[in-house]
Formats: sequence, structure tokens, C-alpha cells
Amino acid sequence: MRRQLDEPRLRAGASGDQRGRGVTFGVDAASPLASVGGAALVQASAGNFLVSRTGQDVFAALTAVCTHEACTVSGFQNSTYVCPCHGSRYSTSGSVVQGPATAPLRAFTARFSNNVLTIS
Repeated sequence: MRRQLDEPRLRAGASGDQRGRGVTFGVDAASPLASVGGAALVQASAGNFLVSRTGQDVFAALTAVCTHEACTVSGFQNSTYVCPCHGSRYSTSGSVVQGPATAPLRAFTARFSNNVLTIS
């Protein structure tokens, strides 16, 4: 069953700042990223990101812009991101699992400390 990705509550600064620190938000017990295997769509003024928790303190952050026709990827099914426009599927590392997309999603650095995730 495909589901739409939940959005975590964003903290102040989630939209990014001019100093280039990126997007920052808290990961608490209510967050869709609270446990390993969780995934979320993070929408901020700095852009839309797909974030998954792949380990206890390990997160993967990708652009949410499909490389096929620039739709926002918003579905998650069987540990893969699904584009609602034409069905392209991506792994949580961004590689194409199923086309029509042929290029991977762009990856970003994700740092996690004191229950705060920073995407840069």
C-alpha cells in the first residue's frame, strides 16, 4: 500500500538561513522519523527534501524533485519513494529502482545531534 509521506514539525530555521546552515528540524517521538525505517517529506523555503532514517543515528536526505519531469515525490511504499506523476521509484539512497526516471535523486548531507537533524 502506497502512502503519502508525513511531514515532521519544523523548528525555527527550518526554512534555511542566509548563513548557509541548511534546513534544521527536531526529531521527537511524534515525528515520522522517530524510528529506523521512517521517512518524511520536508518542505522548507530552501527546497523540498525526502528524509529517511536508515540507522539509529543515520539519516539520508535527498531532493524531492523527480528527475523525470520535476514533480514532487511524495509517496513511500516498500521502502521506496514513489513519484505520483509517472510512477518513478527511488531507493532511500536516491538511486532509480523503476523508471521512467533514469537519473538518481540528488543527495544532501544529513547530520543528527541532540534530536536535531540538519540537512545541508
